Amino acid sequence: MKTLRYLFLMLMAGVLISGCQKDTSLFEDQKNVELKLVQFTKPFKGNFEAEPHPEIPGRYMVSGNATLAGKVNPEESFYQFTHMEIVEIDGQLFLQLEGWAEIVGANGHGLKATLLSYQTLGFPATFQGKLFVIPGTGTGQFQGCSGTIDSSGEVGPEGLFMTVNGHLVYN
Repeated sequence: MKTLRYLFLMLMAGVLISGCQKDTSLFEDQKNVELKLVQFTKPFKGNFEAEPHPEIPGRYMVSGNATLAGKVNPEESFYQFTHMEIVEIDGQLFLQLEGWAEIVGANGHGLKATLLSYQTLGFPATFQGKLFVIPGTGTGQFQGCSGTIDSSGEVGPEGLFMTVNGHLVYN
């Protein structure tokens, strides 16, 4: 009986030890690990005023407030119109404006975007358009973002006023 107990204990010890061996199949693909980045969005809204730059034609200095930027720095923020032409859409004439923009907050965080806008003819005039954030140009809280932001506003005797609203996409 002692021999049988001894054999049983040896058998159990062997099973226990073999169960504790490292399972190498769990680590076979360790060298080919691929990291996937999660994409997420943040809302972006702003209210801006703009006035013509005294020395650069087609440039408007921008001030106001925006999400993630806080108070906008008017010395570094601007809209630059590079192309203007009159176009007809559904039988109505509009001024099509193209260019680019840079918005920088007092905190130094900023982004760059191209823009496309359609403005009614006459004075005062209203406009609607889009800002297309240029990937890789964001700094601070805007680093790594892209996206399309809607813009609308009015140009009148008191100046140019606009609101922007959209979502920034982070990769």
